[in-house]
Amino acid sequence: MKPFRFAFDPILEYRSRVEEARRLEFALAQSGVLAQSGKLYGYLTEEKARLEELRRARGKEVDVARIRAQEERMVALARRVSEAREDLSRAILREREQAERLRLASQERRAMERLRELRSTAYAETVSREEQRLVDEMASNLCRSRPDANPAPAAGAEARVP
Repeated sequence: MKPFRFAFDPILEYRSRVEEARRLEFALAQSGVLAQSGKLYGYLTEEKARLEELRRARGKEVDVARIRAQEERMVALARRVSEAREDLSRAILREREQAERLRLASQERRAMERLRELRSTAYAETVSREEQRLVDEMASNLCRSRPDANPAPAAGAEARVP
């Protein structure tokens, strides 16, 4: 008999490629989250350092120009922190979307693999039944073709004499 051939192999291959593409997209989304987290952490660290610098300068001589410059830097830094938080939120949302797309692609591929497995098992069972039928038929033909294969009459049964 012919070897098993899954008719939907091209579809399975396509779904595997789609899953791999989704996996790459998800990895990119994860790296985006990490990058945005690092950026936000840097801004927050800078903000903390500037606030600490302002606290240390409290008891010292006040320079209005210096205070204004510090305030402008703090306002700009606060704006960057706010933007970084928004960017991080968008990156997290994108990561979740990519994770869902990857989950669906994996689910579709696994469904096709399961179908292939079921069809392969069914084909193997069909081949096995066909082989068994052929063996039984050959054994039956062999028994019929042998002259000594005809059973002798049972004891007590009358033998026919021509």
